[in-house]
Amino acid sequence: MKDKCMEFYKEAKDNIISLKIQLDELYDEVSSSNSPGSSKDVLKILQKFVELQEIETIMKTEKDNTNIEGLEKREMEAEKDLAEMTRAFFSVELLNHTVSKRSAETSKSEAISIALNEFKKYLEDRLKKPGERGGIAEHVLQIVKLQIEAMDLQTRLASKYKTQAQIDVITNQLEYKKGLVSDLKEEREEMTGNIQNIDTLIKSLDKEILDLKAELSALKYANYFANDLCLVGLAKEFDNKRTEVMDKIGTLKGKDELVSRILTLQFEFMEALINAQGQIKADEFKINDLQKELEKEQERTLYFQSDNENLRGKLIAQTEQCNDVMDMYQKAEAELDTAVKEMADSTSKKAVQIILLGYEIDQVTKDIKTSPSNEDLKRRRDEKLKEMNALKKELEKSEPNSGKILKVISQMEEIWKLQSEDPDNLQKISSE
Repeated sequence: MKDKCMEFYKEAKDNIISLKIQLDELYDEVSSSNSPGSSKDVLKILQKFVELQEIETIMKTEKDNTNIEGLEKREMEAEKDLAEMTRAFFSVELLNHTVSKRSAETSKSEAISIALNEFKKYLEDRLKKPGERGGIAEHVLQIVKLQIEAMDLQTRLASKYKTQAQIDVITNQLEYKKGLVSDLKEEREEMTGNIQNIDTLIKSLDKEILDLKAELSALKYANYFANDLCLVGLAKEFDNKRTEVMDKIGTLKGKDELVSRILTLQFEFMEALINAQGQIKADEFKINDLQKELEKEQERTLYFQSDNENLRGKLIAQTEQCNDVMDMYQKAEAELDTAVKEMADSTSKKAVQIILLGYEIDQVTKDIKTSPSNEDLKRRRDEKLKEMNALKKELEKSEPNSGKILKVISQMEEIWKLQSEDPDNLQKISSE
């Protein structure tokens, strides 16, 4: 599968390079000819489109974060260049294309347009009857025609809500997913077990981030022209059309006040309704998108739950092992106490007791370092020190060679201390 993808990528890249070469040759030809300036502008725009397509193709296969950042920078610069190149040229062509496309998309579903067209048809039928021409009916028909044109413009303007909602949602998704990937990578660095699952999750999120970046780039590009060219032009056109409608309705005053008021309220109501519908569509998009994200997060939650179950199992096993070790320690300690009590030689018995107390004091001292505010540990340490000092005094009174015995014990304690700090110290001591 990887080989097929690489083969497809190479073929696509070769096609793009070939197309760029052809465009460069054509541009040279057009530049030296007497072709209209618009032809040159079209060719320049196509060249920039090809550059953007090339960047997008490379980004889909690039894995190195540094290279991806460089490609994103190139992409932003290319988009900016393209926007500047097309600003003037697209002022008419893009506007007409977008208007006709959106009109075809919305006229099928907009109940308002249907209602207005039905009313328009009714008035046209009335106008065919004798005595209607030149009267109020013909005047109203002209107003309704203007209203239909105005509402068509307003419907296109309302679509800006959904586009902006898409941009906002995708931007938020990108920030969230980038943060999630960063957290997962930190978690991965600390993991000591199987990392396959978390690697799969990170890879999946990286792909989602790339797809979202591509989608956001396309939306911003479309929205750039929509805002700077289409929407601004449409807004101005709508304002002019609205003024024309109201002026036309104003001519009915004094002739038919009721019809004038009805047409005014009808127009204002439809204007508000279309804006509301645009906002509703934007909200519906956000809700649907959140639902999709919730489903993805539920899948990821299952992964983390499974991972947590594994960790919980390991913790239980480790706890059981610690309990077993503690049982063995307590058993050995009890056996040692019994053996010490059964020792017949008083000197040896005191020496062993001093050694054991020294070991206990060392362990309690280490515990105090981790819990400096634990007064119980400090009290226990002081009691053990007092007990050990008492045994040393007894040994000094009863044994002439007590100094040598205590010196050996002191050296043993020093060896234990060094070994507990670093196991390699034992080898150093042996070599000295």
